[in-house]
Amino acid sequence: MSRASRAAPPHVIRPCCTALNAGAIVLFAVVLVIRFAVGDDISPWALAITVAALLILGFSGWLGGKLSYRWGVRVADETTQREGYIGA
Repeated sequence: MSRASRAAPPHVIRPCCTALNAGAIVLFAVVLVIRFAVGDDISPWALAITVAALLILGFSGWLGGKLSYRWGVRVADETTQREGYIGA
């Protein structure tokens, strides 16, 4: 196990994912306000903020994937998964 893996356990990463997702939502809301304010004109600020929000969202998704695939956070066991396929 690498030093980074020991330094960032799931209980530390989970709130970071939540904060990053909330930050991305706030940035998208700011972009919405900017777009309504400028009308049909193209705003370089809106584009830059959108790119930043998408990068944040991508990083948060990567962290979320690491939570489930590396540490098994909220991964159901085989018996629980099998119940979803019975009777379908």
